[in-house]
Amino acid sequence: MISLRRINDPVIDRIREARHRISEECGHDPDKLVAYYIQRQNKHKKELSGNTEETGSVLLVPESGLRGG
Repeated sequence: MISLRRINDPVIDRIREARHRISEECGHDPDKLVAYYIQRQNKHKKELSGNTEETGSVLLVPESGLRGG
């Protein structure tokens, strides 16, 4: 049987803290979080490819937003 108790792992704890800080900066708003991560992804794509132009990534979002509200 798999145990669901939390394992004390300093690396995982640092990741959780970073993710929580990012979420806090975005007001814990899922729409803002998605936009933040897309922006980061596009930035890193350009850095890795050496391309200084926009990547052309597009996120299609329903008019009602990501949460449907």
